[in-house]
Amino acid sequence: MDEFSLKFRRWMDGQKMKAAEVADALFVTEQSVRNWRSAGIPRRRQPQIADWMAEIDAAAKGSPIDYLRARPLIVEAGLEEFRAWESAALREGKTLTEWARTGLSAMAHGRGNGGAPDSDETPPTANEAEAIAEGGG
Repeated sequence: MDEFSLKFRRWMDGQKMKAAEVADALFVTEQSVRNWRSAGIPRRRQPQIADWMAEIDAAAKGSPIDYLRARPLIVEAGLEEFRAWESAALREGKTLTEWARTGLSAMAHGRGNGGAPDSDETPPTANEAEAIAEGGG
């Protein structure tokens, strides 16, 4: 079993969490959690579980909400959808992360919410936001 899976098992025991509680929180079956405890967690699931564990730990310590705002955003996509996003990002000369951040900020701005407060970029106009949201960048 890999190191992360062992850490998860120890963490779960330390939290006195039952398989049912973990399953409900992560939208999986109890059997999946039991399998993770005995055979290990699939690598593709580890980032999601690590993020969830950190949220639980932060909440237990009474950490500020800023921690939760800074956590990674995990978006699952099919292969074709991912390729389309990656291609759009490359056409704009951006990484996928930069492209997604720009698009999300543009959509937020277009709905009356400003972009990221610590962003150095000038928020796009409503027309720019709409064009970005529709993929026209």
